[in-house]
Amino acid sequence: MKTNFFLIQFFLGIQFCAFAQSIDVQLLNKGIELKTRGEYKAAIIAFDEFVATYPTAHPNAYYHRGYSNFYLQNYRAAIKDFEQLQRLQPLEAKAPYALGQSHYKLRAYQKAFEYFTKTTQLDPYHFKAFNDRGLTQCHLRNFTQALDDFHKAVHLDSTFAMAYNNIGAARYFKQDIAKPSKRDIRVARDWFSKAIKLEPTLALAYRNRGAMHIFLGDYDSALSDLNMASKRTPKDAMIYFYEGVIYADQKNNARAIAAFEKALTLNSTLVFAYEEIGNLHKENKNTSLAVQQYKKCQTIQKSASELYTGLIDYRIALVYAEAMNKKLMYDYLKKARRHGAFADMQVYRDFSKAKEFNTHRREKKFRRFTKSIRRGKKENKFLNPDLGWFRMRK
Repeated sequence: MKTNFFLIQFFLGIQFCAFAQSIDVQLLNKGIELKTRGEYKAAIIAFDEFVATYPTAHPNAYYHRGYSNFYLQNYRAAIKDFEQLQRLQPLEAKAPYALGQSHYKLRAYQKAFEYFTKTTQLDPYHFKAFNDRGLTQCHLRNFTQALDDFHKAVHLDSTFAMAYNNIGAARYFKQDIAKPSKRDIRVARDWFSKAIKLEPTLALAYRNRGAMHIFLGDYDSALSDLNMASKRTPKDAMIYFYEGVIYADQKNNARAIAAFEKALTLNSTLVFAYEEIGNLHKENKNTSLAVQQYKKCQTIQKSASELYTGLIDYRIALVYAEAMNKKLMYDYLKKARRHGAFADMQVYRDFSKAKEFNTHRREKKFRRFTKSIRRGKKENKFLNPDLGWFRMRK
């Protein structure tokens, strides 16, 4: 009886081995090779053929096809593959991590957060998942929690330079005050320096440290860092944007505008650059050019929130106030009010002290308008996503 049982087991074993050997992995290996070479479209074709024949035999086929789609920015297709991978390997961390990355790219930050959390539950040593969850926390404006995650990433891998960079960024944006203190900026700058020490080629850390130098008024150090960043990532529009900020602060308006325009050649949707160019034209008393630049912000950012739309209306009102065009000044002040701009504490404070309105403040109509925006609760969240640069410049 025992012998028969052994024979049955042996026979089943032979059958299983024979079945496993019958899987032709050539297409799978070909797809992986193509993916490694960066030929993602061709890789996907190979993976498609393989999974059509063997839909559950090799979960890694979905992993590799998913990342092939991911690198082609086909994030929804990638998600389908990673979801299938998760069904086949529910206890592995790589599927939820990949799903977190894909949802992050789609700006579905809450979903990304949930998948990164699941990753850390399956693998408590997954330092990249802690780092990436920290990034989602930043987008969700949870900077204290983001800092915790970045510190966990550093604790798990003390050589992870990007996490040090992210601690610096979160440390800076964590503030809930109207103006960043120099102490806070120095602390953030020091974290960026730690990232650079660990990885001297990390362009983002140079760029970020350059921004901190700007806020500290150390323009030479800022330009030096921005130059280092541009050598490594010459197509990063924000590098030239920050250069424009330096030249604007130094009252070199022509050079500032040139830097902002260079930034826009690299990223034509960088609305803050149009905004800053508008500010410079305003300083130069070029009313029509200033308004033209401000209106580009609203045109480009068609899906802008009412708050940002209102900020631009407020900027245009300032231009017309200075130009003594009362009708248009009041028209745009009313638009700004309608879009809720004065519900923000910093915009409201700027309105209260703006020198452009000094010649109008005693007018009955102006006093009535001022009274109308005084009512209601004011937001005072440092660096509101919609008014970020406005607050950073104050």
